[in-house]
Amino acid sequence: MHQFKPNVLFLNPSVTFYRFVKRISALNAVDINCIVLAYERDHYPGRELPVKFTSLGTIDQGAYLKRVRKFFDSVRLVRKNLRTADFLYAFGLDMAILGWVASLFFQQKPKIIYEVGDIREIFLGSGIISKAARWLDKFISKRARLIVVTSSAFAKEYFQNKLQLINSKFFEIENKLDQGLLEKRLPSERQNSQNKLVIGYFGVIRCERSWSLLKKLVKDSAGRVVLNVYGVPINIPSFERDCNEIENLHYYGSYTSPDDLPMIYSSVDLVWVVGLHGGDNHYWAKRCRYYEAGFFNKPMIGQLNTMDGKIIEQNALGPVFDFTDDQTVINSIKSITKDQLEQWTNNIIKMPENSFVYTDEHAKLGELMRRMMN
Repeated sequence: MHQFKPNVLFLNPSVTFYRFVKRISALNAVDINCIVLAYERDHYPGRELPVKFTSLGTIDQGAYLKRVRKFFDSVRLVRKNLRTADFLYAFGLDMAILGWVASLFFQQKPKIIYEVGDIREIFLGSGIISKAARWLDKFISKRARLIVVTSSAFAKEYFQNKLQLINSKFFEIENKLDQGLLEKRLPSERQNSQNKLVIGYFGVIRCERSWSLLKKLVKDSAGRVVLNVYGVPINIPSFERDCNEIENLHYYGSYTSPDDLPMIYSSVDLVWVVGLHGGDNHYWAKRCRYYEAGFFNKPMIGQLNTMDGKIIEQNALGPVFDFTDDQTVINSIKSITKDQLEQWTNNIIKMPENSFVYTDEHAKLGELMRRMMN
């Protein structure tokens, strides 16, 4: 039987950012007609989209005031493309606002799907700017037919408890990896040269407290602990100097996800899955590094009472700390043994594959869209 293909206009703030590429690729594969308008950035190297996209120009990391002008310049093009769309799929609040403004005065408005991958600290404060940000988020969220979240805690703790959006509809799609990566997964091989413990810190490197703790760990370990860093550093003033001056701290530059993941994960024994910045968001978020480490059978360092940390602790996938005292954490990591690493690795291997890999999440989301059309 012929299956109806909804026209979905995606507004994408970073054309190569992996989560956005994953979502569009997966929905395209389940017969969603994907039209993509996207901004370009130099910050995030990544895989190309499976469909052609129309560029909305280039925007810089941060520089939010400069973006406002860019957004106003984009309204006409967004409005033109929205006229034939059944859905507006917005990655983030800024894209949702842009799409809502562009659709003003339409007699037939597209249905808004609003995807949230984290809750920035500005939305969680008590000052007037934070209150205004929450008001705006609530205004847009009430107009969304569906809010897609990468962690169920965003729905419960932020949208329902903080914003009081009790009647909103939510759909969770975690930051898992694609089924197609299974054939590229390499056997887990520990790098045990000279009894070294190699820790990986990957992705957007923006947590200054994590950075401070990790570089102290490397310096205090008498050469045993090695830190491999791949990704994009943001707002860590000492980053370049530390990488140049600290022995056994290695920065290898940015990487393309998912293509480079087998290479970077094969080089480490243990993965840093901790984010100690961002207020409550770091308790609610489910980090990409958790899914990637699990996929590649690598033990992980987690934080107590976070979404990731709870799973790591319950299933003994690696050490978990409360981070009330950095020196206690450093001493514990330095004392990790080969036997502990092997036990944690075996526990990860025993986890159900769908803990880390997508199954039918996008097919369900596509079907949900079709039902919303009726």
